Amino acid sequence: MRKTIVTQQNAINEKNAIIKSNKKILPTPETRKLKKIDKFLKRIGPKLQKIMDHVFDTVIDDQSGTTIREEATDILKDSINNLKEQLKQKGLQNEEIIARINKLFAEADKERAAARKTRAESDQLEFMNLVRKLRMVLEAQKLMNFIDDDHEEIKKRSTFIEALKEILKD
Repeated sequence: MRKTIVTQQNAINEKNAIIKSNKKILPTPETRKLKKIDKFLKRIGPKLQKIMDHVFDTVIDDQSGTTIREEATDILKDSINNLKEQLKQKGLQNEEIIARINKLFAEADKERAAARKTRAESDQLEFMNLVRKLRMVLEAQKLMNFIDDDHEEIKKRSTFIEALKEILKD
């Protein structure tokens, strides 16, 4: 039964493939319109070109004998040259803007450096205040422990206090 089912399925698939290949593709309304427009342009295009050439060859200045085509060409050349000049000026303006931006970046870097220096100085002052507070605590403890006869402990504290004094001098 399996072989029969597979054979029938293959036959159906082949039949569908043959039917699809024999069907003609029918044009859609859009493709018909495009074909009509294409035919019209092929027919009318050369005629329009002749008319445009005739119009462009019309003499507009009898004294110089210039035509519309020559005037249009001159206007286009002048416009292109004018545009090129404006683009060059814009380039100079852009370079000026870039220079200003670079100057602002340099000033910002300078301000960051100044802020880092100020922060470092502030940290140093804070550290020195902490050392002073610690020294006061140790001095108070030294006075409180003065009664003790442990000279070794007093010596250690004195050495530490002297080290802190040296740090304060720096």
